[in-house]
Amino acid sequence: MAITALSATLGFTMIGGELARPVHAASASNAANVSSVFKISDSPTLKGVLQTGLSSTLNQAVTNDGVTLTLTDLIYDGNELVMGIRQEGSTVKTDKTFLDLDKLNISANGKKMYYNTSVSSMPSDPNAVLIGLTKGAIKQQIPDSFELTVKAYVNEVKEPFIFTAPVTKIAGLLSLTPGTTKKSGTFSYTVTSFKMTPLTMQLQLSYKGDFPAPVQTGQAVV
Repeated sequence: MAITALSATLGFTMIGGELARPVHAASASNAANVSSVFKISDSPTLKGVLQTGLSSTLNQAVTNDGVTLTLTDLIYDGNELVMGIRQEGSTVKTDKTFLDLDKLNISANGKKMYYNTSVSSMPSDPNAVLIGLTKGAIKQQIPDSFELTVKAYVNEVKEPFIFTAPVTKIAGLLSLTPGTTKKSGTFSYTVTSFKMTPLTMQLQLSYKGDFPAPVQTGQAVV
């Protein structure tokens, strides 16, 4: 028997009012005029959590050698952590990200987060990026509330940009352990859990037997 986890990003335009709101971080330095990276992203999910107030609006800024990085937004649901960073003053060409991705270090309560990390540039704004951390193959216990530390480097700037902020996991919309089993010949699978938050959806299956050959129907299977 093997276990497979499937995680997919969902887009929400309406979110129930019963969800616990995250704790908004107190900023050591505020950049009041810096706009949200979530707001200009292509993700309807991030725009939705911003509009409903589920994400933390930080606007925490650090300046080194005339370059300022601002941590604008952040949200965490246990499976995924997403944050927005905007820069001002960097001379790096716009066809490259201003961050040195090889030196990016993100930790929870002082311990490195071994999540799969991705950095996405914003087509509409070369001075903004989204950093996403998704739970990967390494099993790591991250508490529901912790102090996040982001240590980032900008290309051509020697000193690191360090941000710290309290993070609280947002509440889920739904969490089930259905136990439904389906069979096809010698192959069977059981739905062991289903969890949905405003940020992600996770479906977990257990299965056994010989995996059936795919059936050609002439239609795309999603």
